[in-house]
Amino acid sequence: MKTPVEEYKEPRDSKQMLQSLILVKTALRRLPLPGKAYAPLVGLILELNWSEKPPTANALQKQLKIDGKLYRRWLDALFTDFLALIEADTDALQFTDVEHVFFVDGWFENIEFRCRLAVTPRFGESIELPFLEAATGSTAFYVNRITHEYQQGKTVITLSLRAGRFNSYLHQMGQRARYDDKFERKAWGMSDTELTEYYRAMYPDSPAPTLAPGGPGAKRAGGW
Repeated sequence: MKTPVEEYKEPRDSKQMLQSLILVKTALRRLPLPGKAYAPLVGLILELNWSEKPPTANALQKQLKIDGKLYRRWLDALFTDFLALIEADTDALQFTDVEHVFFVDGWFENIEFRCRLAVTPRFGESIELPFLEAATGSTAFYVNRITHEYQQGKTVITLSLRAGRFNSYLHQMGQRARYDDKFERKAWGMSDTELTEYYRAMYPDSPAPTLAPGGPGAKRAGGW
């Protein structure tokens, strides 16, 4: 009878493991530490500031008074137990505090602001921001990109807005250009009219679009 061969797994990067654990201190506090050799390592990690550059492995080894091999064993064991914890315990990771960050790509200026919303807008949805008209030159925007970041018990939702109305043709052509690796940085600052001509020159066989009403024909302030 043949002995089953274990699948080879690439060793995890120790620096990445440490950085990951610094971001989930709440979960680390739920680990059952009695009897765990790596308990002193957990204590050090809980004292680290997630917003600062983490210490080197050598610095931690000196603080713990252990060699590199033992440090690696502790870190591997800790990270393995962390993954098992978040697989089994729903409450180990909680990101209930929600913050919204807006990057507004206006006709005149680009504006960044933070707030808290009851409902997060979805991709392509129209947004009215009359309080920014003096700075951006527009009150009408649409959601161009959304990202969710989870850190230290907080969910940071970043929304990138563009002046005007969402245009499905421009979105589809932009995705196609990126897929074909033809998208150029100069396109970021183009108006919808300019983008339409840009894509029609790139793909002359594509059907002509029907442009949705937007803002002035001038270029945007720059774009994020």
